[in-house]
Amino acid sequence: MNDQNKRVIREAIDEAAEHLKGKLPQTKKHPSGRNPHAHIAQVLKSLLGRSYTECDDDTVSGLLRLIEQIKESPF
Repeated sequence: MNDQNKRVIREAIDEAAEHLKGKLPQTKKHPSGRNPHAHIAQVLKSLLGRSYTECDDDTVSGLLRLIEQIKESPF
């Protein structure tokens, strides 16, 4: 993925993470709170089988839809 597309995806992740701040449930592994940026990146990696940065440029619109879905239903 080229740098411009990485930036677009990162901005979408930042916006979704800001929306999720304080909304993720507490866990024993994260007693001081969960990191929404890491949560979104981990969900993407789990769904895609690789980091979003390793995806092709033609997958940007699909990634943006996934990020929006994670934002609306993070669990």
